[in-house]
Parts: sequence; structure tokens; C-alpha cells
Amino acid sequence: MTSRRLAQHSSIQIKRRLTAVNGSTSSQSPSIMDSLIRMVDAKSTDVQLPATNFLVHERLLYPKGAALDNMLKLVSRIAPGIPIVKAQLMEIWQEEVSKAVIFPTLTEHAAQRKFGEIVKTMFWPYLRASPNVMSQLLSTKFHADLANAMMSNRHLYKHNLKILTQIKEENGKHKFLVLRDSEMLLFPNARDKHQKSLARLLRSRFLTVHEWDDQETSENRLLKSSNKNFLLIAGDTKTAMEYFRLLSALKKKSSNIKGSVVLVSPGSLFSCSDDFWTLGALDDVYPTMKKNA
Repeated sequence: MTSRRLAQHSSIQIKRRLTAVNGSTSSQSPSIMDSLIRMVDAKSTDVQLPATNFLVHERLLYPKGAALDNMLKLVSRIAPGIPIVKAQLMEIWQEEVSKAVIFPTLTEHAAQRKFGEIVKTMFWPYLRASPNVMSQLLSTKFHADLANAMMSNRHLYKHNLKILTQIKEENGKHKFLVLRDSEMLLFPNARDKHQKSLARLLRSRFLTVHEWDDQETSENRLLKSSNKNFLLIAGDTKTAMEYFRLLSALKKKSSNIKGSVVLVSPGSLFSCSDDFWTLGALDDVYPTMKKNA
């Protein structure tokens, strides 16, 4: 029995056993069943995957340290008790950041100015009667304090880093790019204490993908890669959609480009089409690649 037929046979046996115990596979947690099946498939499918460019959104490596979370903590200290609706502010923040970071780089002065415009849009409805508080939020000190808070809370998620290094060790031809979060362009002077160690461990480079003018720059840099297989991995739906748009643009420019976008969302059901996967954990990426090979 070939390895692939063995994998299929093993998967069927798992489903039959779950059905025998529960009466139906649907009563068993889908995530558990999917994990078991993928584990068997990965172990029984011994294939050498083609060299691939792994483009990983940095939020998967730094789950904490997002600007808005830290901003709201600082605001609550300056103006305790204001009735902030986080979901509403998140929507405004994401939309305004997308408009602000249309250039590859921003000077500190330009970043402060754009950040101030965003803060005013977000908090003016809450603080129009408190000009002194508003002036504090628009100050360069608030911008600097937020950058420091973000970097202080920016802890490297070692488990996901370990997963990526294991993939690198299995095939040294794989290449890695850490895709920077667009909001980081608003803090050009922020210094990431983990960046050098991360780049050293993965031999990776850092790249920022924007929604607007800089997309063409990103496309051209990626098209120069000797690897024509891409896997763009994101941890949230909005970023995954941006990456899907980028991958689609790459495929239009070159018929040799192949790849998929991966949305890693804890607790989500496993799904896998030709160009978009939804996985419950970063651990599932390589087994899924082997299964699809």
C-alpha cells in the first residue's frame, strides 16, 4: 500500500471509529478530528516539498503590542471614565491607518502629524468638551509614549517561531519574509528588540505590504525571488484579504507564480481551497502543505 493510500485508509479508519463511538462524526469536535487526520496524513506522506516563500504577518510572532490596545490604556490614564467603544474605535483606526500609510516610509515628523490626525478623528467625539485632554493626545509626548508602550509589550511568541524554524530546518531552500504591520509605519523611530534575533534565526527579511501605492513596490520585490511558490500567512481576516489581493496581483503578472493565502484563526474549522486556507494554528501549515502535495 502506497503512503498516500495508507494516509487515506488511516483517515477513513479514524472517521469510522469516531462514528462508532459517537454515532456521528458531527458530534465529535471538528478541530480534534481534523487534527488527527492531518497528523496521520503528514506522517504517512513522505514528500519533498518545493522551495517556498513563506510570508508571515508579524502579528503571528508578536500577538501583543498592537497600537490600539496600548493607546486605550494610555488614554484611560489621561482621561479615566470616558465611555470608549473599542469595536467602533478599531474600525476607525484600521480605516485611517490604511489611508495614512500610502508611502513606503515616513519621517518621524510626518508620522507624528498623520498619527495626530487619526487620534483627532477617533477621540474628538469623546473629548470635544475637554480641550486640555485632547491637546495631550495630540502631543509628540503621547506619540512617543505609545511607541514605547508598544515595544515594551511586544513579546516574541516563541512557539510560532519554533514552528517556522522547524520548517526551515526540514528544507533549507525555503525562504521567509516577516510582513510588517502597516500601523508600524506610524512609529518609524520604534526599535524592535527582537528583530535581529528573529532575522538571524530564520535568515528572514522584513517587508511591509500596504494597501495603496506601495503595493507595486512589494509585488516587484517578491517577483524577483527565485522561488515561485508563495504561502502568505495572516492571523486576522482583514490582513488575509490584503494578502489575497497581493497574491492575485502576483499571479496576474507571472503565470509561474503559485501559492495560497493562509488565515490562522484559533478555534476555526479547517478549510482548504486551491488559494485560501483556514487553519486553527500555525502548527497545521506544514502538514497541510504535505497533504496537498
